[in-house]
Amino acid sequence: MTLLLLRLGMALLGGAATVWALWRWVASSPSSGGPEAGGGPSAGSGAPSAAGARPSAARGSAGAGALHAAALALPIAGLAFILRDAPPGVWSQGVLLTCLLYALAVTDLRTLHVPLPVVFGGMVARVAYLALLERPSLLPMLLGLFAGAGMLTVAGLAYETVRGRAGLGQGDAAVLGLIGGFVGWQGLVPALLGAAVAGLIGGGGLLLILRKPLDTPLPFAPFLAAGGWAVYAAQAAGWLPG
Repeated sequence: MTLLLLRLGMALLGGAATVWALWRWVASSPSSGGPEAGGGPSAGSGAPSAAGARPSAARGSAGAGALHAAALALPIAGLAFILRDAPPGVWSQGVLLTCLLYALAVTDLRTLHVPLPVVFGGMVARVAYLALLERPSLLPMLLGLFAGAGMLTVAGLAYETVRGRAGLGQGDAAVLGLIGGFVGWQGLVPALLGAAVAGLIGGGGLLLILRKPLDTPLPFAPFLAAGGWAVYAAQAAGWLPG
């Protein structure tokens, strides 16, 4: 029990740091409505109004950051319970994957854009860990990384050829590649199936509730994140081969 609480505390600290960095990055991006998004103040606007807006924006950012921290605590707590008897390496890599997938999912939901530097940074961290500490697992995970990225790249090109418009972005392929680097090639199909089911139920249900056309573009990274996280946890717990 003490080890479980220690792991959970360390994970929450790392998750809080991830949330803070993510929120600062998204808040400063042009698409978030931050300082770079709009033009400068109008000719009649003065410094007092801008200064008065800062406390409100700061309170909003703090509240959103707290909300993200609470949301991230849920999968980390679930991981702590599922992997309570797992080796430290499996646990630490699970926390890393959780933080990465959360950052990618939130950013895609907010901006319909997957930040590729976050994806590539996660890939580098994963490969470095395997090369240094778990070399026998390096090849299967590299196969998963390239196979995951290749699967959605081919699927996206096929969709664009048939429908005449883009259906999957390069960011989605990169996210599945990142997931493949953690679950191996054996976990790609379950992860993709889980993402498809989550997208069908969650995304399709949302469109029906909002009475939007079923071909309305939706971010796919959150559903990939859900499928990838579930497969990693199931593999680490011995419920799925990997």
